[in-house]
Amino acid sequence: MYGLGMGGFSMISPNQSKREKTQTIAKQELENWEHFKQGQKHGPINLTPKKLGGGITQGEARWNQQVTQSQSKYQKMLKREEYKKKVREEEEAQIQKMKDIQRQKAERLEEKNLQQEAQRQIEYGEDRYRRNNAFLNLLSQTETHYQNQTRECHGNPYKAQIQREEYKNKQRAEEEARIQAMKGIQRQKAEKLEETARQEDLKRQIKWQEDRHKTNNAFLNQMSWPAVSYEDYETYTNQSYGDLPTAWAVSNAYRQEQKMQEQRQLQQMKEEQRRKSELLDVTRIKQEKESRLTEQEERRRVNNAFLDRLQGKKNALQ
Repeated sequence: MYGLGMGGFSMISPNQSKREKTQTIAKQELENWEHFKQGQKHGPINLTPKKLGGGITQGEARWNQQVTQSQSKYQKMLKREEYKKKVREEEEAQIQKMKDIQRQKAERLEEKNLQQEAQRQIEYGEDRYRRNNAFLNLLSQTETHYQNQTRECHGNPYKAQIQREEYKNKQRAEEEARIQAMKGIQRQKAEKLEETARQEDLKRQIKWQEDRHKTNNAFLNQMSWPAVSYEDYETYTNQSYGDLPTAWAVSNAYRQEQKMQEQRQLQQMKEEQRRKSELLDVTRIKQEKESRLTEQEERRRVNNAFLDRLQGKKNALQ
């Protein structure tokens, strides 16, 4: 090393021990680095030998290629049909869920209306009972007036009142019959709407099945590959045009089978709809009959109670 002195340059000798120590450390680090790289180096790859290619003949390879190419369109069409079917099932499930919700709402509303109707009947019976009692009390308080009226009614002291009560009962029965007729008309309209919806749904399903049948027929008409194996392929290539196996017979049989299956499904759906309609009709007729019998029994009970009260008052006056 060189340094600047008072009158010129002076050389300073290096520290030999420190220099050797530094070089030794550097050399050791380089050796460690090389040793580390050798340790991390990947070893040779040993694979089991296998035969690549040459397993089949060229004719078989070409036949497999043609079969794969001819069926690719059919596979794509099947995937599209499966996707459409899945989407349609999801939509039908959503529609069915909405129908169930609406049906539950309608049932709750019908139950509420029945409860209100029963409450009105109870209130009407109580009010009628109070009015009858008030009328009988009025009869007992105005005995003289009604005795004069009985002479004008051919010996029957309550003929006029009974006639008025019968007229009121007749008017009330006519009004209830008119209300029942209106309810029946509304029920028939609702059933017609439901039947129309079922018919539209059935027509939509029939149209979808017809479209699917047409698509399958069109695809089968376009298919012109009658071989199902390589042996059939060799037979097909060696035969003349007149001796070729008829793929049309196979496709026609497949179409006939699909058509028969669709017809059976449609027939089952129609039978199920017919059974549901008959069950609804039987249930509706049974409910109407029970309601009519209950109403007649209630009217008969009220009339008998009223006539018994009148007879008791008549006997008391006599």
